[in-house]
Amino acid sequence: MPAIQQAADLSLQYFADQQGRVADDQMLTTVMSGRNIKFANVWSDLAQQNYVALLTGGYPTVRYAIEIDGPDLLLALGLPVFSFYLYDLSRTFISRRRGPLARFEKLFFVVVMIIACTAGHVLVSAIAAPYLAVIAVLVRRTAVLSNSPFSNRGHDHD
Repeated sequence: MPAIQQAADLSLQYFADQQGRVADDQMLTTVMSGRNIKFANVWSDLAQQNYVALLTGGYPTVRYAIEIDGPDLLLALGLPVFSFYLYDLSRTFISRRRGPLARFEKLFFVVVMIIACTAGHVLVSAIAAPYLAVIAVLVRRTAVLSNSPFSNRGHDHD
């Protein structure tokens, strides 16, 4: 299909352009769109400040963001608040049940976190966050309904 071919060509052209701009860690830099270089720069800056921002937060991510959600949130919030944030976020998506829905919840959360910690712009996005919230609510409602005594699952009614 022409539309798919055009999208694939644009993606290949983007990565070819990125590859031409990098020297060291060429493949990683290409795949991460230069975010690994930004991470190295921020880490160097943190080392000069004795890594205080890792504990207290307040690092100026607005001025120079890594554009990877995990490290950006950690630097903005600090480790204690960031840990609570991740714990609460995981409780939103992952229940303590078993079965296919529970596996989907875990897999979905893992995939979202992988994307957030490599591509970025997921957890802090004003566009992606509402969609993630809708998915979390739908998964939770489905789980509640499937456990409800009024549910018709597994029952044959005429």
